[in-house]
Amino acid sequence: MIDLGKARERLRGGDQAVSRTPRLLASLALAEELRARLEVDGVNRAELAREHGITRARVTQLLALLSLPAEVLAWIRERGEHEPRLSERRLRPLLSLTRVQQLRAVAALFPSFRRSQRARA
Repeated sequence: MIDLGKARERLRGGDQAVSRTPRLLASLALAEELRARLEVDGVNRAELAREHGITRARVTQLLALLSLPAEVLAWIRERGEHEPRLSERRLRPLLSLTRVQQLRAVAALFPSFRRSQRARA
């Protein structure tokens, strides 16, 4: 499990030796925490942004990552550390696509995703 304190520090550009967890995994962990706070505590995005020292736009970006297909999110969590080209920046344009288009795009960008999907089938 990802240590959220370390994840937040890494997102803010803290000590690079704090964790080996890639930035994308830290972003996903923070996004999950933010979503939980929105759903359970009823906190709004502006309050979350203030609490975490980030902008409302960044809160929205992080939450949008969670709209990726479950297969993609699971692959990121399993293989993210081994895929050097995998980044939030590369995934962000895919967020406006349909689920099928997202799966095809990730498979085209990352051959290891395609192989993992074949292995599961």
